[in-house]
Amino acid sequence: MILENHGYRVLSVRDGLEALAIFAKQMNSIGAVLTDIVLPFMDGVTLIRTLKKMKADVAFIASTGQSEHSHAPELLALGVNNLLTKPYDTQQLLKTLHDALAGEAGKLSGLPQNALRLTAPRID
Repeated sequence: MILENHGYRVLSVRDGLEALAIFAKQMNSIGAVLTDIVLPFMDGVTLIRTLKKMKADVAFIASTGQSEHSHAPELLALGVNNLLTKPYDTQQLLKTLHDALAGEAGKLSGLPQNALRLTAPRID
């Protein structure tokens, strides 16, 4: 709801497998992916790696509750420079999203900078 209230279009999914299926169908309209590192059925790093193979020019934001950022080296190797540590507030989310989209703006071939179309929140 927060992102929608700030003009973003959001598509939420329950897990990494659903994220892959939705992404495959709608990848041409997806400008950014916000994913938790810990997901049911597939971790966020694997999800990002797989989505990047499908479409490389997407902005990725990884979210984690782990303060030690144990996945940071692997995320950086994948080109993911945006990592949010929980808990984060609305301003941190919006700034990170804006920065991620601005960083990919030259590669997004006509997508508006507010095109966030796929999120995969952690479901406990």
